[in-house]
Amino acid sequence: MKTRRASWALVACATAAATLLACDDGTAPAGPPAAISVVSGNDQQAVVATTLAQPIAVKVLDAQDRPVPGVLVTFHVTSGGGSVALGAADTDGDGVAREFWTLGTSTSAAQALEARVSGGATLLSTTVTATAQPAPPASITVVSGSGQSATVASALGAPLVARVDDHHGNPVPGVVVTFAVATGSMAGAAATTSANGLATSGTWTLGTVAGTQSATASAPGVSGTAGFTATANASAATKLLIASAVQSAIASGTRFFPEIVVRAYDQHNNATTHEGAVVMASLSSGNAVLAGQTQVTLAAGSAVFPTLEVWGQVGTVTVQFSATGLIPTTTGSVTVTPGIPAQLHKVSGDAQSDTTNAHLNPPVVRMTDASGNPLGGVTIIFEVVTQGIVAGGTQVTNADGLASPTSWRAGASPGTHTLRARQDNSAGVQPVTFSATITTP
Repeated sequence: MKTRRASWALVACATAAATLLACDDGTAPAGPPAAISVVSGNDQQAVVATTLAQPIAVKVLDAQDRPVPGVLVTFHVTSGGGSVALGAADTDGDGVAREFWTLGTSTSAAQALEARVSGGATLLSTTVTATAQPAPPASITVVSGSGQSATVASALGAPLVARVDDHHGNPVPGVVVTFAVATGSMAGAAATTSANGLATSGTWTLGTVAGTQSATASAPGVSGTAGFTATANASAATKLLIASAVQSAIASGTRFFPEIVVRAYDQHNNATTHEGAVVMASLSSGNAVLAGQTQVTLAAGSAVFPTLEVWGQVGTVTVQFSATGLIPTTTGSVTVTPGIPAQLHKVSGDAQSDTTNAHLNPPVVRMTDASGNPLGGVTIIFEVVTQGIVAGGTQVTNADGLASPTSWRAGASPGTHTLRARQDNSAGVQPVTFSATITTP
């Protein structure tokens, strides 16, 4: 009996020793998870919405720092809005679990992933981070600088600023943006976007034409442009110019039609204001006079001459418009033509003397306008007032304004014989009367 007990004791001792040896050489089974840490894949960089090049690898250890195989590790995106491929993986024989991580669409949000494993009553975790980089440029937009105003040919007060984004709305740095102007000039037309995707132009000097001016910003690979506008205001008035049509011919004694409009302009020929300045109309050449309103005060930059008239001899005239401190302006040559019939003149044939039934000299009249210009084409009626006979009493004035009946014959009785000349169908032109003293032969 003693020998058998001793044998069992030896077996027990041998088993215990073997167990101790197994623990010492690391072949004993691992205990429950006590720690989790990142093995590889941390601090990677990738374009937004793409999968990191390397998988995320984490290792689970027990309290003796031995790898724990066959435990489930879960992976959770905690920031940045990305996603994982499977969401969970078992540790391999080395205690390592792996997962692929696709980043979110924002470069401004922190990209973070947490790996978790149950450590009994405790949840163990470790955090992995990554940097999201913007996708290629997809759009360009106006940030500031549009809607400014300045005087023509002068510089705007602020530069133009454009932003380049990818198709997720993330700013893209390092993009060369080109600024182009339709009129004027741009200093520093190319600019590289900053970390915030912003490109700032140089100075935009406006063109010389007043009104809305435009500029664009463009970037390689981006369809479309960012559009900027600016308002160019006219500068101070330096001269007058005629802003309306001026007729090439005008009848003496009539108004210009359409009415002449004179405007104030700056040195670049932009209409501008010069309030309160008096514009005067005067003849710079020609044998005539101006009538009607010849002085008009500028209002809203314009002077309108609604009653300006020309009176004078047939020929050509030019009209000058001037104001103190401004360069004057002059019309082109305007031909003055005869006006309307105004006066019938006796040329010859009055105060004759002869005997009864004699053929008298036919009287001659001339029709003129108010300025004395002869008028052709006017119908004149010659008619007997007291005794006598007239032949060809209806005549039309020639180019010199002259008209005469075919003949005038004295009557059969002595005395004063009279003949009247008048314009046909006119109440405005006074008739003239010719007389002849007739005696008996």
